[in-house]
Amino acid sequence: KFEIFNRSYFENIEKNISDFKPDVIIVNWIASITTIVVARLKDKYNFKLACFDSNLMSIINHWLMIKQVFYFIFRLFFSKYLGGKVDKFIWVQEETCEIIYKFYWISQNKIEFIPLWTDVEKFRFDESERNNIREQYNIPKNAIVLVYTWKLILDKWYDLLIKATSKIIDENRNVYIIVIWSWPKHLINEMSIYINR
Repeated sequence: KFEIFNRSYFENIEKNISDFKPDVIIVNWIASITTIVVARLKDKYNFKLACFDSNLMSIINHWLMIKQVFYFIFRLFFSKYLGGKVDKFIWVQEETCEIIYKFYWISQNKIEFIPLWTDVEKFRFDESERNNIREQYNIPKNAIVLVYTWKLILDKWYDLLIKATSKIIDENRNVYIIVIWSWPKHLINEMSIYINR
């Protein structure tokens, strides 16, 4: 429905929970409206609730003053409430644990580290696929290819990505960058214009 600091709020949360009757719900971003709404429904629908977070200081430092107010309000009204409702808080990057404790005021005994990982059965080297992609984008077989994939959001500082990769390409003619991104459309258009400059 809408998004604040990359935290989406979805419509019909209670209807979906009522229809699906899940045993476990996992919510992304601890400090979000969606997490609070789902936590309020926990006792009514009797499910386990886990929240995972991957927040980094580089993200928090973007619009720092506004976010300090945001996290102050969150701590004041919601930290203790969520601490009593959420069964497990999960951090997926090492730096995130400090943020959950320092900015969210979540008790460390409810926080668990589950590192991000790659399924090697799905992501594995494939010579023929490698050659097909290089042929499709006119990339020489001996070139170095760097791939970046993520949702395109301002907090990811995509302009720095373009500047850094442009410098790499200028200095190393045998290096190619593939950027795979999605959503929102206006940022995709903005990034395309930026690349063409």
